[in-house]
Amino acid sequence: MRPLSGSHLSKRILMKIYAKALVVVAVLALLTGCASSSKSGTNPSATPTATVSPASLICQPSQLQIQMGVGDAAMGTVGYAGMGFKNISTSTCTLTGYPALQMLDANGANIPTFSLHIAPYAAPAGSKSTATLAPGQVAKFDMQFHSQTGYGNLSCPTSAKVAFTAPGDTAPVTIAWKLQPYGGSTIQTLRCGEIKVSPIYSN
Repeated sequence: MRPLSGSHLSKRILMKIYAKALVVVAVLALLTGCASSSKSGTNPSATPTATVSPASLICQPSQLQIQMGVGDAAMGTVGYAGMGFKNISTSTCTLTGYPALQMLDANGANIPTFSLHIAPYAAPAGSKSTATLAPGQVAKFDMQFHSQTGYGNLSCPTSAKVAFTAPGDTAPVTIAWKLQPYGGSTIQTLRCGEIKVSPIYSN
């Protein structure tokens, strides 16, 4: 057999080194893939974000019942102190802001009603403007309107029912109630259905 020349020998050595290098690279790639797969398999799944419900929600009409306040009349003004939204449900709920009023006739049709905002006049000292109502508790508000004084023989319609919409609600709580509010300062500026109402308050 002919002895290999130096150049042929060098080529064979280089080919062997190259082949070994390819084997080493393949082994390293295999090990890296296994390690990556093992690592990704052991990662704990992301913890879902918990949804925290507020301690109390806005009272819904189905949770509320209207309680009458104490009525009084003097100098052509009628007032009802401590009107109330009572929580008749088994869940706690919250009210804050001004209730809305709408007078209705015997057929349930709207009678012109104009609500004006006033400060509470019967709220005890230290009362809060937001009422968080546990079952059975009451959020109060005050209301006033003028009787027929100073308007001559002019007459305003009398309601058969009054619909009260609690702050933040879109549907009312309706009760049977005859009201005949007058508004405006003179005969020329008479505005029937003008009622002053305070924001909700609680002790």
